[in-house]
Amino acid sequence: MVLEQNLSLVKKVNRLLNWGHWFSLFNILLALLVTAMFWWSEPLPQTLLGWVYLVLNWLGHTAFICFMFFILTIFPLSLIFPYQRHIRGLAAALATLGLVVLIFDAYVYSQLGYHIGSTSYDQTIDSLRQQVVTNLRNFILIVSLVGALLFALELVISNFCWKKITRLSQSGVGKPALIVFFGSFMFSHLLHIYADAKLQWDITRQDNVLPFSYPATAKSLLARYQSVYLTQRAQRQADKLSLHNPLPASNTLRCDLP
Repeated sequence: MVLEQNLSLVKKVNRLLNWGHWFSLFNILLALLVTAMFWWSEPLPQTLLGWVYLVLNWLGHTAFICFMFFILTIFPLSLIFPYQRHIRGLAAALATLGLVVLIFDAYVYSQLGYHIGSTSYDQTIDSLRQQVVTNLRNFILIVSLVGALLFALELVISNFCWKKITRLSQSGVGKPALIVFFGSFMFSHLLHIYADAKLQWDITRQDNVLPFSYPATAKSLLARYQSVYLTQRAQRQADKLSLHNPLPASNTLRCDLP
């Protein structure tokens, strides 16, 4: 009897974890629409390599954020509280909250140029207070409507993944999607290491566009083996970012009277 109960519990947990993977995949697709908003606030790349990095970073880092959200929230809840109906509803609520925060971060980034956090807390509160004071009714209406629509969509996705879990597993989509997202994450970091070593500004200027972004750099590794000196590298980077033909400091406006 105890063995049957343990087997039943293991089957429930395995089914919940399998469902969670597909639920996360659909949420990655939703999050890609939201994270695309961050690029609207920045100038687009000027080189082909910059565009390649943008696409790889967009796909890989967005998938990484959603995967970490699943690992930190839905995965432990599935192990601690393996009740199927409750977990599906709770996961939909958590995913909705995560998307709302991501949308709010995109709004703050478009207004202030940096993400929400401890360093931008005061500016974020001031920006939010201005919206509440000037457009309280519209603010409440928009937030409520967006939250309700996202929650309804998450419930539909959650139930769809649960009912079609066998068909989804047999579709052959999971492995290619994993390869695309994981490959994009790895190649974006490798490309950033190359750009950091070669001072490719069209790539390195995209460092902080997406939230929780921490791209790999080449400085520490190259400096360890004395392939590059950080002081000289910083000077070359400053020279590259400076004006090519600065105006002489001694130039002054002069008007010669006849």
